[in-house]
Amino acid sequence: MNVNLVKGDKLANAGPEKSWDDNFMAGFAAEYANNKAIMLQAKAERSAINAKVAGYIDQLDTNVDITELTPTQQNAVTNYLVKQRGEYANAASQIARIEDPSSPLYMELRTKMNGISQSFQNLATQVNSYKEDKASYLKDFDNSLISEGNELNTLSQASKLYTNEASLGVGQGGSLVFWNEAKEDYDSYNQMPKPFLKDFDGANKLLEMNKNIYSTGRALTGSRKNMVRQQVNNILAKGGRQGLLSLATDDFITEGGLGLGPHLFDPANEDALKEAVLTSYMDVLTESADQGAMDKRPATRAGGSGMSGALKDEINVSGHVQDKAEEFAKLSANAGGGSGATASEMANIVNSIDPGSTKMYVTKGELYNKFLFGLDEEDSAEQRKAFTEQFGDYNLYITNPLKDPRLDTRGLDVNLSNPQSAYEFYISNSDLSNKAKSYYINAHRNQKSTSSNSKASSGGNKNSGSLDNL
Repeated sequence: MNVNLVKGDKLANAGPEKSWDDNFMAGFAAEYANNKAIMLQAKAERSAINAKVAGYIDQLDTNVDITELTPTQQNAVTNYLVKQRGEYANAASQIARIEDPSSPLYMELRTKMNGISQSFQNLATQVNSYKEDKASYLKDFDNSLISEGNELNTLSQASKLYTNEASLGVGQGGSLVFWNEAKEDYDSYNQMPKPFLKDFDGANKLLEMNKNIYSTGRALTGSRKNMVRQQVNNILAKGGRQGLLSLATDDFITEGGLGLGPHLFDPANEDALKEAVLTSYMDVLTESADQGAMDKRPATRAGGSGMSGALKDEINVSGHVQDKAEEFAKLSANAGGGSGATASEMANIVNSIDPGSTKMYVTKGELYNKFLFGLDEEDSAEQRKAFTEQFGDYNLYITNPLKDPRLDTRGLDVNLSNPQSAYEFYISNSDLSNKAKSYYINAHRNQKSTSSNSKASSGGNKNSGSLDNL
């Protein structure tokens, strides 16, 4: 064989070599679309599992007892029983010929017989438990009671266990076991996690709170808001981890769950998950209170200031947005240069305002790192210059990770290390009307202009975002 010809053929038929731009785009998209890809993949796997179980239920004969073991499963149990009965009979035959009950052999045989009797009891108990679990699982699934918060492995395993797909066996001591293809070994049924149900108790309490807060017709502020927050915190604490997972993923108040990042569901991040769930439900309750206040307030007419009644109503109930903008602005003290952890945190906060958007805000430091990754280069003055020529020199950029960043990335004239600029940036990205945004921005500018230490700066400062600060 002519090796050179083979190599030449591979080169002739190979696709074009990826440029640094292609590498950069692939790396950028992979990192920032990772969470969404994980969530979509998990959703697809859940759908496949649910489709399989639903298909199994649909083909069941209504006259068949679903708790009965299949012939194959029953055969595994019968084989075990026959073997153990043989051993029991053999031990009983031997022990009958021993006259001294205190002899070691007699004690050994007696222990063996007792163990076999106990294994029969264990097996009967576990088979009954398996039958009951199977009936409950299929009923709960059919009634849509199983929580989306269950791990995929648990759901996949349950779908096999209770649709007669998993291979049943009997282990030592009469324990029920099922074959695990991934481990190529049997798992004890007693140790297998069972799917938990949706936390309807916690959800009903939250829904009742939501109803009462709306009906009150007052915005949720001050000590009343703190009290409601503690009530929500108590509901989450009472539900434990399973309740927390259910309230985060099941569509009780928000269809499709809260849409939280997959990293939060790691057991090591439970505190962060609880805080995210608490914050999300407080946002829902706050918005409900605002809507209730707006719906119950008599329509106002334009005042002497020229402000329309609709704008007055919106301003009256949107104070929580202003509060969040103020808190956001406070972060600016530690966001110098757009490259630190605080700048990244600020970008993530704004991204979370509309989690369904494909547009994403990224800091200069994050974008520059992806730029270097695409080049497969180390940081240098030359690369910083190339980056600036390609993307400009800004604190923050907006991009779409699902598209070519060379064409769909632009710098934003916002200075994250300036409180006024940060405040306006948050307000501009809120879901307020344009008139309400202008109202809050102008009011904040006027307030700051009266302060002796005000910098009176609302726009971005490109120089403050210099790559030299990286």
